[in-house]
Amino acid sequence: MSEHRSLGFLAFISLPSLSLAMAFGVNNPNLYHLVLTRLVEDGSIDSSHLNSLLGTIGIVGLITSGIAQPVVGLFSDRTQSRIGRRFPYMFLGASLMTAALLWEVNAASFLTLILASIVVNFALSAVQGPLHAMLPDHVPNSQHGLASGLKTVLELVGVITAGAMVWLLLGQQNYPEVVVLLLGVLLVSSILVSLRAVPTEIIKPRRLSVVQRYLKRHSASRWQIYLVLVNKRGRRLSRHKAFMWWLVHRTFLFGAFGILGKFTISYLTDVFGFSADSARALQGQLIVILGVLIMATPILSGYLSDRIGRRRIIVLAAILASLSTFVISQTSSLNLAIVMMAITGIGTAIFFTVGWAMVTNIVPSQQAGFYMGITNIATSFGSMLGLSGGFVVDYVNNVRNSTTAGYVVLLLMASLFYFLSGFAIYQTTDKPVTSSHAISETITAT
Repeated sequence: MSEHRSLGFLAFISLPSLSLAMAFGVNNPNLYHLVLTRLVEDGSIDSSHLNSLLGTIGIVGLITSGIAQPVVGLFSDRTQSRIGRRFPYMFLGASLMTAALLWEVNAASFLTLILASIVVNFALSAVQGPLHAMLPDHVPNSQHGLASGLKTVLELVGVITAGAMVWLLLGQQNYPEVVVLLLGVLLVSSILVSLRAVPTEIIKPRRLSVVQRYLKRHSASRWQIYLVLVNKRGRRLSRHKAFMWWLVHRTFLFGAFGILGKFTISYLTDVFGFSADSARALQGQLIVILGVLIMATPILSGYLSDRIGRRRIIVLAAILASLSTFVISQTSSLNLAIVMMAITGIGTAIFFTVGWAMVTNIVPSQQAGFYMGITNIATSFGSMLGLSGGFVVDYVNNVRNSTTAGYVVLLLMASLFYFLSGFAIYQTTDKPVTSSHAISETITAT
């Protein structure tokens, strides 16, 4: 693809990222924390297990999205419709998300909350997987850094807006149903705008699938062919060293991000003595302030990465985020912690922007939905790694008979994860993954 895209097009194609970031930011951990707090007050669960239960909900949701996103991405690669390959799944996911979130905020038990979170994460994956594939679908490689920067800015705006919604509607005033309906309307609207901006895809005549072609020539069963396909696809992925190292980078990045994003409310209540409502409100304010402060970072880092390369910029961001998170783990000053959070936020914004630009160069364009879905396995596994910190906090605090010791260990884990994320990206390159022979030819050769 060589056509140069305008800034407007790059913004419109990623506009649903803004609404998705809002949905993620409001739901996890804020809506989860709100429902769990209500269940604690009702006596349904023990308050001493709140961090562990929060981590459990997040892990179950991440397993769901880790499975769902590659599958949805693979189906979207093969879908033909009047509105293209990606949009049918995005509209379906947005509608399902709204209904599932309404179910979630009215959950009367922990089991109901778990079940609702599974549906919510499946719905979000149905939007996110196809959306991620649209950048390699419609943007030339030479603009991937700039496009990723704009995408990250939109996500930051979504995070800031989510913080404002949490602050105003989930802090001292609890209106979760209003928040859910707003999220649904905004997500559907942003998908409609993106649909209008994307050029109409030419619908080609449907060809026989690889499995259908092979079955016409051989006597093997359909499931035998699927097993061969899965084996070949797995071997092909494992040979792409740059992509595999990028997955390691993504895992540790989201390990660190999961820690800092999911346990801030508990950190503020246990370490600095805020009430749950005040901690949610303060987190919302911090998200707004820090988001505004680092707003220029994605565009600048994405633009520079198109010209001087991505790897060095990401390694620098890893060092920055690792050191600032280490300082947070050692300080008892809220003001210093906030300053260090801003520095960590700058490093994380660079990670998201330049790292995403790198992987959009790496993946083969004809299989973008599948490959971008595979990236979510690393995202989910890394986030589960971060959420496991909830068990670490509760265990260390119980052993040390303290309310703060566990958070020191947790933040040291985040600092180490940032460093390892940069180390992994140092092992990779910007070389694109080239498509190998058709799967049908590979199967026939075996």
